[in-house]
Amino acid sequence: MAALGAVRNSGLEVVRVAHALTFGVALALVSPRVACAQAADPGDSLFAGQSPAPSLALSVADLDRELAWYRDVMGFRVYSQGRLTDRIQYALLLQGNVLLELLQVDGAHPRRPAATDPSQTLGFFKGGLVVADIERLYRALQARGAVFLFPLSRPPIGPYRAFGIRDPEGNILQFLGW
Repeated sequence: MAALGAVRNSGLEVVRVAHALTFGVALALVSPRVACAQAADPGDSLFAGQSPAPSLALSVADLDRELAWYRDVMGFRVYSQGRLTDRIQYALLLQGNVLLELLQVDGAHPRRPAATDPSQTLGFFKGGLVVADIERLYRALQARGAVFLFPLSRPPIGPYRAFGIRDPEGNILQFLGW
């Protein structure tokens, strides 16, 4: 992945990349046990994180639609927005310690055909974030009209509770908490 540049503001450094996963998710994995044991006080944020903070990057077909959804439904705020080149528009969004990068690249196309069961496609099929207060986030997203793939529940394979949603372009986001 080739870096195009960096943004430095208020101690935040974000390296922008030319090649994000098209309709996929690149994420910084955080151990759920460590995240819950060392999570910062979430304050007004629905997400809690630690350093290094979780980061997601999405290549999108419609930047304006995705930005509006992540802002209005998910509660992210726009950190910066603009053009990287004549072919690439971007938006950097923040929610607590979570950084979300949206890229709209002219000529980009889906990496795979739409699948009824995304887990049947090799590679990333969902992004996951560990949150400090899973109940609070679930209720907030219900109130904001999020469409759930599955409700808040405890899966038989883990000690956590989880729920999942899709963004307007079909990307799956799963949230986990205790």
